[in-house]
Amino acid sequence: MSDDTTTPTPFNLTAWIASQSDTVLLACTLMAEARGEDTLGRQMVANAIMNRVQIGEEHLRRFGAPFWWGSTLREVILKPWQFSCWNENDPNRAKMPGFASEPLWAEVMGIADQAIQGVLADAINGADSYLNPAVVTSLPAWAVPDRMTVEHLHHRFYRTI
Repeated sequence: MSDDTTTPTPFNLTAWIASQSDTVLLACTLMAEARGEDTLGRQMVANAIMNRVQIGEEHLRRFGAPFWWGSTLREVILKPWQFSCWNENDPNRAKMPGFASEPLWAEVMGIADQAIQGVLADAINGADSYLNPAVVTSLPAWAVPDRMTVEHLHHRFYRTI
């Protein structure tokens, strides 16, 4: 007698992340980090990420070594403890494979595509970091008031480099 039942293969989130394009990873980051923002707020988060990539690329060109947060989009996005949605304990991380079915998905994919193509205007004046002051328990050392470039809805954007 044969058993026609199969044991479902557990979903491997790490393998899913590794298999995604940079555009999808950026779109997932925008969904997880800024879905409570408006379109401009999501664009601003994309700006901060792309500003980090630019800083990382310039560092690699000048010094022949990657910047501490990386020099590629994938390195920057996935650097531990930089974008909370990628932390293993963050509930948004497990939701990422389902983001493509969300109503905002087309918008964040468009923003990600524009950012990667270099046609998304920098609305944050070169900022490379941001935070939501309502959810941090204490401001990090880099969140110096005179380094804040802009505040929009839930996020404050800072130039730390």
